[in-house]
Amino acid sequence: MYFQGKDENWIKRTFGEQCKHEDLFGRCQGLKGHTDDHWHYSPDGHYNYAVNKENLRDFDVAAGSIPPGHKDYVHPKDMASKVYRNHFNDEIVTDPEVLNRLENGELEDGESMTRSVKIE
Repeated sequence: MYFQGKDENWIKRTFGEQCKHEDLFGRCQGLKGHTDDHWHYSPDGHYNYAVNKENLRDFDVAAGSIPPGHKDYVHPKDMASKVYRNHFNDEIVTDPEVLNRLENGELEDGESMTRSVKIE
């Protein structure tokens, strides 16, 4: 993703990849390659998890769904640092060809942009 900062510099933000693990209720919200439990929240607020197979021990509960208010519920604010979208790298764009392309609103496949409104 490209965005134009307040100083009019273009910044390229590259997000970490989302974990590919899926279960009956949804897709893991962790960063690709994480080793802790797979997890996500359902629309009704339940914390859904699946033990990462690398950490599964004999007689473990392999997966579950914990409703809000339960003593073992994991609050979303406690998982915010683990959400894949919160892992990214920013770099200032200096390549003249890329800058020209962005100024002309020309995007390549897989790119997006956010820019300041210019009143003309």
